[in-house]
Amino acid sequence: MISNTYNHIVKKDQKNQTKEKTENTFKWTIKGMDCPACAKNIEKQINKIQGVQFTQVSFPLEQITVHFNNQCEPSVIKKELNKKGYEVFEVGQLFEKKQTNNLIYDFIRKNTLLIFLMIGMLACYGIESINQSLSQYLFIIFTSIGLTPLLKKSYFLFKAKVFFSIETLMIIAAIGALFINHSHEALMVIMLYFFGEKLETFASSKARQGIQSLVSLIPSKVTKIVEGNRVVINVSDLRFGDIIEVHAGDRLPADGVLLVGYGLMDESSMTGESLPVEKNKGDSLIAGSIVVDHTITLKVNSEKGNNSVDKIINLIDKAEQEKAPVERMIQQFSRFYTPSIILIAFLMMLLLPVLFSVPWSEAIYRCLALLLISCPCALIISTPAAITSSLFNASKRGVLIKNGLAIEKFAKINSIAFDKTGTLTLGKYKLLDIKILNNYTKGKVLSIAKSLEDGYRHPIAYAFKHINDGELISVTSKKALVGLGVEGFIQNNKYQLLSPNKMKQKLPSEMKELINSLESACKTIIIMMKNTQEPIAIFILEDSLKPEAKEVINDLKKMKLDLLMLTGDNQISADNVAKKLSINYESNLYPDQKVKFIKQKSEKENVMFIGDGINDAPAMKYAFSSIAMGQGSDVALEVAEASIVHGRLNEIPFAIKLAKATRLNIIQNISFALLLKGIFFTTSLMGISGLWLAVIADTGATVLVTLNALRLLNIKN
Repeated sequence: MISNTYNHIVKKDQKNQTKEKTENTFKWTIKGMDCPACAKNIEKQINKIQGVQFTQVSFPLEQITVHFNNQCEPSVIKKELNKKGYEVFEVGQLFEKKQTNNLIYDFIRKNTLLIFLMIGMLACYGIESINQSLSQYLFIIFTSIGLTPLLKKSYFLFKAKVFFSIETLMIIAAIGALFINHSHEALMVIMLYFFGEKLETFASSKARQGIQSLVSLIPSKVTKIVEGNRVVINVSDLRFGDIIEVHAGDRLPADGVLLVGYGLMDESSMTGESLPVEKNKGDSLIAGSIVVDHTITLKVNSEKGNNSVDKIINLIDKAEQEKAPVERMIQQFSRFYTPSIILIAFLMMLLLPVLFSVPWSEAIYRCLALLLISCPCALIISTPAAITSSLFNASKRGVLIKNGLAIEKFAKINSIAFDKTGTLTLGKYKLLDIKILNNYTKGKVLSIAKSLEDGYRHPIAYAFKHINDGELISVTSKKALVGLGVEGFIQNNKYQLLSPNKMKQKLPSEMKELINSLESACKTIIIMMKNTQEPIAIFILEDSLKPEAKEVINDLKKMKLDLLMLTGDNQISADNVAKKLSINYESNLYPDQKVKFIKQKSEKENVMFIGDGINDAPAMKYAFSSIAMGQGSDVALEVAEASIVHGRLNEIPFAIKLAKATRLNIIQNISFALLLKGIFFTTSLMGISGLWLAVIADTGATVLVTLNALRLLNIKN
């Protein structure tokens, strides 16, 4: 069931992907990206290669997926990426390489240029006291060496029509500094750029670690059972329908169905559930779970690259690409910001000597400092860094949020409307008793009821599904009566299971009295009708509140949210639940009535609707935002903006709190980046801060914004 939740929450994205069907698909790990803009530039460049049909680069996962036809070879793509300065590995290869390398050697190898420039700068300063002329030449030589990789990267960015990259601005600043005989500052600028790039890489890797840790939930090897023999194979070779064996303490490599006996599963890494969950034969198991007690045998029911872990990763990756409104606004702003600052810098260079008698060398120096703070990296990364951290934190708790827009909406809600059955209650009806009418036997009545409800996922259907008595019999023309019940034909007789409060048929007065007395005792009643007019049985069922419901409602009230319950159940049952939770309610509602109510309420408030059934989907569509409980219907999971896969209400206050914290974090990031840019714009214009301070300000802003976003990983209930 949980696996089904993952499947439907990403179904829409998968449909979009199928439009890009190609003959070949390759996926690699790619190293060397500094920010999401790098990912977009790589996509543009690779899409230009003949034969490439579609390229997708994931910055948080450091992965590139390329779809291409027979006119292109993978080696051509890898060669193009290497030419642009990126390292490319087969997925999984990089981790093994890290394990075998010497740490000191690896550190030196990764930072060779930075270490070389630092040593060169120290040598230049040491020689300066002995031979100033030689020192100046050495400064120029080391600056030229540092400029080489920047020129190469800037060239490729120019080809991708990215004209105002930080690399280009650094090149202009360094060459300009050499031109006005500030060679020591030219080298300092280059060295600080590379040092800042390493800091940014470190901060970005910290942000990625959470998402990339999901990949480690899947083992690399698994035991497959082939004709009674056990064969150890790579997980990448697993296929739908394979029979595998997983030992106690090991993780499941794929989604599957338990074939034999029972087992205890630790699903904490996927759903946040701290206690092991008991699974019986036929139950669904999710990839990434740990087998607790003994070896189990299961049948794989997920395709390669499409298990529950893959779906969470893809969901987060898709959510990052579906930009939130504030992120789109920042990107639009950055398009004008950098050219505007460059234009101002150029004008200042021309006007300062003319209007204020500033020496030309000083005017050029100030112009170069302005150029260095014109890079919008900190602004661009301020929003995606926060949203990615938020999405990962939510996924650890079993809350799957579709995109950044949903997070923004959650932060703005001021009212919540709950469905009752399966949302506030367990949605696990128990059949307490049957009142048999008109000489029917209990076995006959149960067979008819089980057969009518067979195949449906409504909570009442599950009550009949788990009854041992009664055999399944053939039913024709079976259909669900939305908000009312279910009907079908058995041996030319029409049978219906109906809610008594919404039936059009008139019931005998003594039967009405019995139903009223049972409903007064908080029981749910279902009437079985034969050929529309003949009642033949009364089913008495009972549902219970979720144990955490009262506490969650109190927490939401403390958040100053207006709470309401909307249900199709009878007034007596609804009143009983509402009194226990101390919330307002509307009962006996059909799906269209729920929609009408949500529409009216949404005119005045930002309403979140939380439900799980098919009849909840229309209300979710018209609500300001929506959450589907994980055991819910496929339609509800498709429509909702988020899903709580384990169905626990505790995560609702957490999701809202996380959304509000994310919104505040984004505001902090944008404000900090703009404030820092503004301060150094002013000081650079006045000649107070130099080139190296401008570099520190630009790099520091990007690093601090990223680290601030990482705080969202620690938000808890």
